[in-house]
Amino acid sequence: MQRGPLSDARLRALVGEIRDGTCTVETDAVEWKRTLDFTTAEGRFPLPKNILGMANRMPEVARREFGGFGYILVGVENGALPGVPSWDPAQLHDWINPYIGATGPNWQPRYVTVDNQSVLAIEVDPPRPGDDPHTLRKECDKFHRGTILVRKNGKTHRADDQDVANLVQCARGTRLDLDLQLIGANKMSWFDRVSISNEIAQIADGSRDSQLAQARSYRAAGEPGSVYGRVDRASMVMMYGEERRSIDTYKSQVDKWHANWVGTAQRHWLDRYLLTGHGAYSLRLDNRSDQNFADVEVRLRIEGVSVEDEIPSEAIELPTKPKPYGKGTRLVDAAKLSFEHPLLRLDPPTEYEPPEITVAQRDGAVEVVWDVGHLRPAAGIESYELGSSSFVGLRSG
Repeated sequence: MQRGPLSDARLRALVGEIRDGTCTVETDAVEWKRTLDFTTAEGRFPLPKNILGMANRMPEVARREFGGFGYILVGVENGALPGVPSWDPAQLHDWINPYIGATGPNWQPRYVTVDNQSVLAIEVDPPRPGDDPHTLRKECDKFHRGTILVRKNGKTHRADDQDVANLVQCARGTRLDLDLQLIGANKMSWFDRVSISNEIAQIADGSRDSQLAQARSYRAAGEPGSVYGRVDRASMVMMYGEERRSIDTYKSQVDKWHANWVGTAQRHWLDRYLLTGHGAYSLRLDNRSDQNFADVEVRLRIEGVSVEDEIPSEAIELPTKPKPYGKGTRLVDAAKLSFEHPLLRLDPPTEYEPPEITVAQRDGAVEVVWDVGHLRPAAGIESYELGSSSFVGLRSG
């Protein structure tokens, strides 16, 4: 997840995406202008206007993009990169601060060069719970002093009554001081989807080759020449029956086993891992304030992972290998291929108390909703104490 401001490289990439038309829609975190008329107050006004709008976003919404930072880009638009002059930062502050106030939102100018063109990026700090609503401090362009501007649906607007209520509630958050923690196992790096698929294929291919090599060796050996060999072969026939399969038939059985094993192994190993109680996470929420909260709900969006929201009751079984060639058709019991990862050789926990969390996979991310309920002053709660479903984080490839 993005936690800090964009690096210069990522900012240049964003400018390139806008220029190329890959990024076509302005968002609550990104506004771009081909150019501005910096010779007039009205021409410069889009900068303080959008700074105020981005600073008045709801913190939980703002964090979904760029870790809460906002960017106003001047000198680029879809299909064009005209660039801008490099203005002195002091001059930019003289143009902007009269409208946002000396104690207004924190921002800074940055310049990036793309295709030998300089682009101005006004970077706005993330809004935080407890911030007072930021208001316009100087009238301009039909906006009166004291106007509250908000950023919604990629545009900056005057706040309506609901926006004002949200901002007031956000300002009260300065005394909430809630602390949310993710508690649980270490990152399950072994379950990288690409790596595990490659490992499964190597194991299955090796076993298939070994089985077929043993069959060809048995077939090529023919009737043993020694008395001991003939006795041994006769005892094998008595125990297992005469081998009536052709090599081609046996190869078809091995190929079918190979396909089934490759399709089953990842789920089997993952289930075994979860059954040990490993890979499970919970959330902890602490109320460090002196306020009482009812109907508390925690919502998280986690990028770049997939989630298993149920612990299986038992692992899916791996398919049984075909009876080794030369052992006929009588033998009923055959060994199963069982390649254990060291992490799986653990005894399952005697009891697992899952947390009350619901998860959903959407657009390459996981959305987690935890219905906390009542939270008393100076109290804390962990999700597993609620019980009903589990939250297990897995790496995606």
